Amino acid sequence: MRLRTLMLVPWLMVMELTSLSLRSLLRELRSLPWELRSLLRELRSLLRELRSLLRELRSLLRELRSLLRELRSLLRELRSLLGSCGACLGSCGASLSLSLSLSFSRSRFRSRLVFFILLLPFIHSFNTSLSIFLMTSPSPNFFSLSLSLNVFNDPLPLSH
Repeated sequence: MRLRTLMLVPWLMVMELTSLSLRSLLRELRSLPWELRSLLRELRSLLRELRSLLRELRSLLRELRSLLRELRSLLRELRSLLGSCGACLGSCGASLSLSLSLSFSRSRFRSRLVFFILLLPFIHSFNTSLSIFLMTSPSPNFFSLSLSLNVFNDPLPLSH
């Protein structure tokens, strides 16, 4: 009988150790779903925020496109206006400078963006340079758009 008992002791010890490690493993496995759930919640929250930011960015891009369309139409009108007085500018060698500042608000825009676009194209019997500067102010709800148009024309050589 004693021999049997002695033989059972190592087996019981192994069982006890195994049971301890199994218990701790089970405890760890039980806590793991909570951690995974927490991580998943955080990931969902981040994805929602990212979607929201993307919607705002799309909205801002739409507004910027519409502003650029309006600016193009204003430039067409200005080109036709300056085209009619181009002869006057050419004959007297004058320089014309126009400046326009617009301010508009954007309620849910979070980041600070600075756009600087320098356009040097349209030439219509005189040289022009157009600068557009769009920037956010320190307040996240305010934009400022500055438009500066400079028209330079060299005087025509005097005929003798």
